[in-house]
Amino acid sequence: TINTQFPVRTTIVNSGNKTVDNIEVNLLRNGEVVATKSVNTLEPAMEKDVTFSVKEDVFAAGTTVAYSVQTLAEQDEKTNNDMSEEIGVDIVMPSLPIATNLKATTRGGN
Repeated sequence: TINTQFPVRTTIVNSGNKTVDNIEVNLLRNGEVVATKSVNTLEPAMEKDVTFSVKEDVFAAGTTVAYSVQTLAEQDEKTNNDMSEEIGVDIVMPSLPIATNLKATTRGGN
């Protein structure tokens, strides 16, 4: 639903044989980076959950947005698995009317 925060969760895994430091985890929306988080260290065979908070605006209503995740790290031994598959998210308008552009004014000093 538009104008509502929703989580995008992913799990990154170190499938290599060495510890990887300073991992950049990028959230992509329709192929463009919209958010980045950092993971300090990931030991071999370990995994880490990463959650992004996303909010779509009214201009996306009625469309399907493709989200994916990319990892970048200098010490990465296996760069062929650094990009997730795209997941399509249908952006819908709320079923109830919503108020927008509300303004407050004062009268008589109140």
